[in-house]
Amino acid sequence: MNGSFQLTPKSNGILTLPSSLRRGLALVPGDVLSVQHFPLSVQLEIYRELLADQWELVAPQARWQYLQQFLLRTLTAIDAKGRLPMPPAILQVRRGEAYGLQVFNRGHVHSLFLFQLPPKPPQKQLGARQIAGQVAAPGCGARS
Repeated sequence: MNGSFQLTPKSNGILTLPSSLRRGLALVPGDVLSVQHFPLSVQLEIYRELLADQWELVAPQARWQYLQQFLLRTLTAIDAKGRLPMPPAILQVRRGEAYGLQVFNRGHVHSLFLFQLPPKPPQKQLGARQIAGQVAAPGCGARS
């Protein structure tokens, strides 16, 4: 599954993953994800997928090292409502702010990249006369 999602948290520190994403990645409550902070995004990887990956292709001496590196990362888990707590040391998730989530399929595993979207510029509030003046055709008698 590849895709893009926009998330708007309802509470600080917690992102709710869309049900279509959870279904597409077969995520269930209790699934553990690693989180790594990078300059422009946070990368999430699913522990269950790591365990199910094609380990026979990895040299035996590298298998434990790869698993150990994964487990040394910061971890979080999905709850029964699809919520994913985000450790504040990784990313300060704030209620009402917009976040983007990109999902990339890498064979048997997925990488998810989370990033904060820029805030929308405030919209100028127009009065009824201003709106009427903007939409009236020339010569209609509308004043602005």
